[in-house]
Amino acid sequence: MFLVTRKIIESAESKTAADAFWDFYRLKDFSSSIAPVLQQYDALCIPTIPTFATLADLEADAVGPNNILGAYTNFVNLMDMCGISVPTAPRTDGRPGSVTILAKAGSDAEAAALATILEASPTRSLGATGWPTEGISLPEQPALDMFRIAVCDAHMLGLPLNHTLTQRGATFVRSHTTAADYTFHVISGSGIARPGLIRTAEGKGANIAVELWDMPSINFSSFMQTVTSPLTIGTIILSDDTTVQGFLCEPFAAVEATDITAVADWRAYLAQRE
Repeated sequence: MFLVTRKIIESAESKTAADAFWDFYRLKDFSSSIAPVLQQYDALCIPTIPTFATLADLEADAVGPNNILGAYTNFVNLMDMCGISVPTAPRTDGRPGSVTILAKAGSDAEAAALATILEASPTRSLGATGWPTEGISLPEQPALDMFRIAVCDAHMLGLPLNHTLTQRGATFVRSHTTAADYTFHVISGSGIARPGLIRTAEGKGANIAVELWDMPSINFSSFMQTVTSPLTIGTIILSDDTTVQGFLCEPFAAVEATDITAVADWRAYLAQRE
């Protein structure tokens, strides 16, 4: 066993179970104290380290410098937060720069999206090489408190069920299409014609027209209650290979349904019927 590892483990000999519980209680107190402050922000951007340590520093004391280097980030796991470090432009003294994006638990994707934006900065080079970074194509990302959903039916702009989105504070993002892996059907049996989007073999379907909407996450559960069988909410692959949650249809409903995959657009289908 490495001597440093042994030293860390053996330091627990002076601790008791009571000490551990006392520290857990203190952690809960600290967490409760700062929770109202953290709730005001979607994410935090902090320096990754407060200083630099040399190899000689670590050879002299392998534990102390590591504690110092983690001054800004040691609390992240304890506070049930997520974080990602990303390189930035070099400091004015020529040393490498870096910041860390912190967010609440479960917001890993949002933190990574922010980090990607920073990483794409034109002022940053590839490490110490001086070579410029290649441009990064960034997918659109919803705000941290928003849930993005794809609709292909009467929930689209100007159609009868669009109000169930707008009444919940949803905002239109843009029109899009699915990957060519979906078939499109007219589902009957509910009194009104509804479209059903069904995943098929890769490349065996069509690019079906959809709209992307951002809805406040707090309102999504009530929206889900309006979705009835055979429709459901699931993962949809878009034509740019990104994914989004949206309206899908259970395959059994397509058995007696009219296939309108060739039309590939609910509005276009409705226009043909007029």
